[in-house]
Order: sequence, then C-alpha cells, then structure tokens
Amino acid sequence: MGGLAGLVRKAVNKNKLKGVEVGDGQVEVSMLQFADDTLVICQATNQDVITIKTILICFELATDLKVKFHKMRIGVVGVQSQQLEVYANMFNCAQMSMPFKYLGLKVQENQKKN
Repeated sequence: MGGLAGLVRKAVNKNKLKGVEVGDGQVEVSMLQFADDTLVICQATNQDVITIKTILICFELATDLKVKFHKMRIGVVGVQSQQLEVYANMFNCAQMSMPFKYLGLKVQENQKKN
C-alpha cells in the first residue's frame, strides 16, 4: 500500500490534510500501516474527512484494488457524537469509540493539561 501512503503524504504536503501531533517532540502523524491494516489520522474537520474519502476513491481507481468501506470504522476525539455520525455516514462505515486498540496499543486522547 505504498501508493496510499504516497497519496496521504502528498495531501499533507499540500495542506489538504492535517495529521495529529504526538509525543513530547510533537511529531505529526497522519497514517499508520501494518500489513493490510491502515489507520489514517487527521483533524476532525469536514475538509480532512472529505480529503480522506477522495484519496481512498482515487486509490481504488488507480490500483483496481477495492477499499472495503463497509469494514471501516471511524472514530473522533473532541467532537460531538452527531458529527461522528455524519462522518460515519460519509464513509458508509461503523462508528468507533475512544479509546481503542491498534495492533495491541491503546489509542486515546491526550489527557495532559497545559
């Protein structure tokens, strides 16, 4: 899935998609992949969600591989449940609650107060 990673990187470089800063060094992360499992990480904005959907459709068209939207799950941090429902409907996928595990690692909102 190097092609998908390339599309996501290009969207980030063109400021069409904004990843999430993690860790003390504030490294921006926009995607994690392992084998056939992909986690796209972005801001919970309409623009970013539309960009991801567009990237996935373009990826399908360019590669003849099928994105299984019905197997996808979408989760958001700091957004009301109604907005999560809108995003899930855009992808025709299930909603995911936080925290969740990805490859055995717990993924959750940063609880640190500045």
